[in-house]
Amino acid sequence: MIDTKSGRRLNPTLFGTPIVDNVPPTILKIAMYDRNNSVYDQSPSIYKLSKTGGAYSVSGGIINTSFNTLSFSIQAYDTRNGTGNQDGVYSARLFVDGSEKSSFYIDSIDYADSRYMNCQVDYKMTSGGGGWMQHVSKLPGDLSGIYYDLGQQSQLQLADNNVHNIRIEVADANGNVSNINFDIKQNGGSSPAIRAYEWHAGRSNHLAKSSFEAHLPLNALYDKMNTNYSSTPSASLNSVSTRHKLGETYIPVHSNFEVKIKPSKYISPENRDRVIIKRVGKNTTIRRATWSGEWLTAQFRDFGVFEAFIDNAAPSINSLGSGEVVDLNKARRITFTPKDNYGIADFRAEVDGKWLRFTNDKGRSWIYDFDDRITSGQHTLTVTVIDIAGNVTKRSWQFVRGVNTPGASKSTASKTTVKKPTTASKTTSTKKSSAVKKKTTPSKTAAKKVQQPKRHLPKHQHLKQV
Repeated sequence: MIDTKSGRRLNPTLFGTPIVDNVPPTILKIAMYDRNNSVYDQSPSIYKLSKTGGAYSVSGGIINTSFNTLSFSIQAYDTRNGTGNQDGVYSARLFVDGSEKSSFYIDSIDYADSRYMNCQVDYKMTSGGGGWMQHVSKLPGDLSGIYYDLGQQSQLQLADNNVHNIRIEVADANGNVSNINFDIKQNGGSSPAIRAYEWHAGRSNHLAKSSFEAHLPLNALYDKMNTNYSSTPSASLNSVSTRHKLGETYIPVHSNFEVKIKPSKYISPENRDRVIIKRVGKNTTIRRATWSGEWLTAQFRDFGVFEAFIDNAAPSINSLGSGEVVDLNKARRITFTPKDNYGIADFRAEVDGKWLRFTNDKGRSWIYDFDDRITSGQHTLTVTVIDIAGNVTKRSWQFVRGVNTPGASKSTASKTTVKKPTTASKTTSTKKSSAVKKKTTPSKTAAKKVQQPKRHLPKHQHLKQV
């Protein structure tokens, strides 16, 4: 559901559903954080909850801590009558001694802001395979608007050794409420040391080394952090730089940032426009590099290990089928799964010179389901694939649809790779020419009776039929 004026996505459960719901949210755990330090620089204290007397509480009903500035996150879910589906909760409100300190409401969000979900949960815990813990107090770099902004008061300050009451009210969109109720006390122990941090939320952040730079724009970070930068030599094939480690993969970044790498090896002129920068972390991201003076640059949105490579290998495209004219009469679809050592950037298909839409949906295969765009008859299909570095492969086939396959004719299949010719390729071409010449030499036995060759139907290899 969308608000047409603002474009924000609205929570549809706020407008009523036909499913009866009088079931309050279920709360499993609560976690406590030392907010003098980054939430990404610690492992929170986790407390399992039990429900007694209509409210959830920690074991013993009280938490003793040495923290003097802290916040909480909760693991909770919501269900409806007669269903086992576990949905997210609508809101959570934190009260300290009866006074509200912070709260969030999931009533609407702009699609462009949906990435803020990464800072509304304990991302470090979730990315490590742990539970889905949702922060009750916002992080400094959260600009999503789902939290009531109460400034520094949204964090709990324990300035004395008195017992203070904590209540967290968790609700669904239908007004069903569950409460967490316990006491907390500063035990008089020494608070954890406050660490120094290189980068902070709410400002632009930069790192400059002799062969590596990173530039994060304003509001790219959710909390303070250290870069933990290091570099190591690389022995990888086609690598032209050292390996540069930046940040930790369990620290999320909200927006794209610039990475700059100075090559450690000579790059020939013909390869200067065939360089990519590869980031390795929990997953892999590859970007085509652009030159800025003697530096290679690219944009990324995750931390990890960065390295530059030359890629002059063209992608490959599987065949449409065998034979000079491919018979697609029984096929319901055409499927191509191009392959490349670093990744595919673009795919284009044309039938008789006109663009034909293939679906991809972020998968490895491009698929066309036959419809009325291809009429009965013989057609030419041309597929062009470009990889991330800009290498191009093009292949063409003749195929028939709705008619019988014609007799054998001169092959029109072709494969073109955009690469500068090398000595090796010239030699290969010479050998092929010689082979052809040898085949056309008249045979000494040509006068013998020639048997008619058996006709074979084309085999539809690599063609998925349904």
